[in-house]
Amino acid sequence: MKRIVPFLFFIFYFSLFTCVAQSHFIDSLKQIVKEEKDDTNRVKDWNTLSDKLWQIGSYDTAITYANSAQALAEKLGYIKGQARAFYTISVVYVYQGNYPQALEYCLKALAIYQTIGYKKGIASTLRLIGYVYLQQGNYAQALEYYLKALAINQEMGNKDGIANNFGQIGSVYTLQGNYPQALEYLLKSLAIEQELYKTGSASNYSNIGNIYLYQHNYPQALAYYFKALTIDRKMGDKDGTSSCLYNIGGIYMCQSNYSQALEYYKY
Repeated sequence: MKRIVPFLFFIFYFSLFTCVAQSHFIDSLKQIVKEEKDDTNRVKDWNTLSDKLWQIGSYDTAITYANSAQALAEKLGYIKGQARAFYTISVVYVYQGNYPQALEYCLKALAIYQTIGYKKGIASTLRLIGYVYLQQGNYAQALEYYLKALAINQEMGNKDGIANNFGQIGSVYTLQGNYPQALEYLLKSLAIEQELYKTGSASNYSNIGNIYLYQHNYPQALAYYFKALTIDRKMGDKDGTSSCLYNIGGIYMCQSNYSQALEYYKY
């Protein structure tokens, strides 16, 4: 217990410090915006404020600032600022589970990004549209937009975006029950992550583990769950760690190794 208390105190203190720092940043930015003229800088700062606010769960206020940014950007003819505001609003609606509204604003952002040829914005918006369709259970449409996003990222040579898209495509194939295709794309995603970060992501390892589990290949599933568990523990991801422990326990149950299953369920 003597080692646990200081660690927990550190986590609490670090989280508190982060929240306070974020709050101070938002307050400072609000003050700056008040003193700015109606120009593109104000649009950019309103959009930044909106981003920061939805990240802390202030969805209504985030939409208010994004709407202000969009209106001013339209007045100034700053269409890239408009697109970003539309995109931010769509993200807020996604977090609120309002997918029809999210799709409406995604399409507005996409139309502008396509008009000005801003590929990074196009790829991000296509990916978000794919996610919206995925949440609505429209896997064919989700796959279509993820593939479109992938094509743009490949054109730009954006490896991080490519890895992300491969993972999302793999997830769609998983939900469709197309495990060979799912595994192909998840392994592609993992390979890029290993190239970029010298390790894979816990989510990819877990998703690959799921594929092997569905195929009743328990040794391989277990191997990938343990890899995911290592990363989740290293990152301090409690939800991810809990999920991995539960999955590992489930595999041991499938193997009738009840003592091992109980050990992992008890963590």
